Amino acid sequence: MINLPMPIHKYSRSHVYLNVDLGQRGLPGDDTWGRPPHDRYVMRVKNYEYSFIIEPEGL
Repeated sequence: MINLPMPIHKYSRSHVYLNVDLGQRGLPGDDTWGRPPHDRYVMRVKNYEYSFIIEPEGL
């Protein structure tokens, strides 16, 4: 593990927001000019579910 210096923030907030995505559309196509992802990398339209637990460190 790398010890990084503590960040210095110019402002403080009373809330922390965490966005956790289930997935993304897919890997890019064969080029960078707008080709769609290959079928094997595309998430199909269906009901997906996932869960996670966030716990404070040191418990």
